[in-house]
Amino acid sequence: MTNTKLAPTLHDRAYKRLKSALRTSAFPPGHKVTIRGCAEALGMSATPIRAAINRLVAEGALEMPSSRTVRVPIPTIARLNEITRLRLLTEPLAVAEATPHCDEETLAQLERHQIEMAASAARADYKTYLALNEAFHFTLYEASDMPVLCRLIETLWQQIGPYLYLLEPSMRGIEFHADALRAIRSGDPEAAAAAIKSDIERAADHLARMLAKQHDANGGSQ
Repeated sequence: MTNTKLAPTLHDRAYKRLKSALRTSAFPPGHKVTIRGCAEALGMSATPIRAAINRLVAEGALEMPSSRTVRVPIPTIARLNEITRLRLLTEPLAVAEATPHCDEETLAQLERHQIEMAASAARADYKTYLALNEAFHFTLYEASDMPVLCRLIETLWQQIGPYLYLLEPSMRGIEFHADALRAIRSGDPEAAAAAIKSDIERAADHLARMLAKQHDANGGSQ
């Protein structure tokens, strides 16, 4: 019996492209997502784009505040806190599981992401920086060989990605990535997991303080 892998459909490709845009912070919070705009950007017809948008709405990555509007969710402190708690349960676990499976090829790829992130930060190209940050994390998580866990993390990143767009350049540090790499090379899964935990916590703390200031500036309404 021949094991053939089905080619992705247009619907799958549209969904994957839009999902990647959310994960890599290509869309800021509150960004209005239109079928026409996405179709033009991706060079696809409206039908697969519509299906992909509906799927992302069902997953909570996009929201429909009215019957005619689809947008990236507006950040709230409560939403950020919930996503962060779930990230802290899943992502350090993936790193700990990945540590013994990271071969030299994987480590070399992670280090290339690090170098390219530093270069993009130096030239203030934060769009590229955030895309490389996502690539670093998922290269590491996928090394865990735990596909169900990775899908859970992917769903969370579809929702946290737009928040990372708001981070100030000074808060987009990569020192925790370097700590994780050192721990992986020394075969220490607990230290590697702790480094990624610190990475998540630092960004979340900064975003929470920033959202709290916005909340106060708006007279206590979100």
